[in-house]
Amino acid sequence: MNYDELKILIAERGIETIDIKYADLIGNWYHISFPARRLEHVLQHGIPFDGSSIPGMKSVESGDMVLLPDVSTAIIDP
Repeated sequence: MNYDELKILIAERGIETIDIKYADLIGNWYHISFPARRLEHVLQHGIPFDGSSIPGMKSVESGDMVLLPDVSTAIIDP
């Protein structure tokens, strides 16, 4: 799926919230949700988060990280 297809899917299905799932280095799952209307901004700038709160990531001093979604992995999660 590409960005244009995802935009169409969001409009057709009336999707209001997008949930991004990601894992730490030992396999624990995490997620961040955001309004679907912010998709373009998120794809351009990513979602900043504190990597020091994720096991195996960064120290507090250098913990600022950015999630960059991959639209080719998008699915509808009932």
